[in-house]
Amino acid sequence: MKAAIPLYVLNTNALKDMVSTGLKRPTPGPGYFHFPAPKLTTNPDGWLHHAFFDELESEVRGVDGVWKQVRKRNESFDLCVYSVAVYLRLGADRIANWDRPPKWAAPLAENAELVTVHERREMQRNELTEHVPVEAVMVAPPLRVAKRRPVARSSYLAR
Repeated sequence: MKAAIPLYVLNTNALKDMVSTGLKRPTPGPGYFHFPAPKLTTNPDGWLHHAFFDELESEVRGVDGVWKQVRKRNESFDLCVYSVAVYLRLGADRIANWDRPPKWAAPLAENAELVTVHERREMQRNELTEHVPVEAVMVAPPLRVAKRRPVARSSYLAR
């Protein structure tokens, strides 16, 4: 049987502080968030929709230090939080010499860890043909559907 998927417990308040600080940085450097600029000829509005940037301001830090959601959609902010968590988990914050990064962090043209589309398709074909023991399928617990609970409307959205 394959190994279990690891579960990481994150200090989301600290991570959200890091994201918020990084988003406020005016110049590139550690913690700065790089978003691609629009191209006048091929994509004048940019490939990130304006809603993406609205969602980056979807949570505020309360006086108690806990972040609270103030807008309906916050996926962009959460994805930035998860990207910082992965960055820290990989140890990218401890890479001293970016002129000689680890293999996984090398530029795409030099990255030996890169998997091409063709290689990935071949890997998927191989996964489909692997033998799955019948016992593994039969022991799986049934799926449970969570009860739906009513959603309270935010006073912020009622303005």
